[in-house]
Amino acid sequence: MTGRWRRLQARGTDRGATEALELVVVVPILVILLVLGVAGGNVVRSNGGVDAAAAAAARAASPQRNPDAAQLAGTAAARAALADRGLDCQDIQIDVDTSQFADRTAGAAVRADVQCTLPMAQYALPGVPGTITIR
Repeated sequence: MTGRWRRLQARGTDRGATEALELVVVVPILVILLVLGVAGGNVVRSNGGVDAAAAAAARAASPQRNPDAAQLAGTAAARAALADRGLDCQDIQIDVDTSQFADRTAGAAVRADVQCTLPMAQYALPGVPGTITIR
């Protein structure tokens, strides 16, 4: 009876060591996948924020009476939209295209293009140097 008990204990010990080894291999992979998923989500959220800022700029510029006022209103609206979304852009480029605006013809459009450069360490992966530009 004692011999059987020792064999059962030996099998249990080996099985536990194998499970611990599997855990040591699997856990870092799962953590890496989790971090990459969060980073991807942050980049997608930032992309949506820049799109919303461009839409806000065009929406604010369209009712203005002259191109200069449209430029100012569009730029201010884009900056406010980026701030509302919590995007701390290192470099912001806002271009409000009012070329059709001056004609005041029916169907004329105002187009806004917003480009934002974000630090990778803050929005994607902590500790990673570099920037990501979203347009």
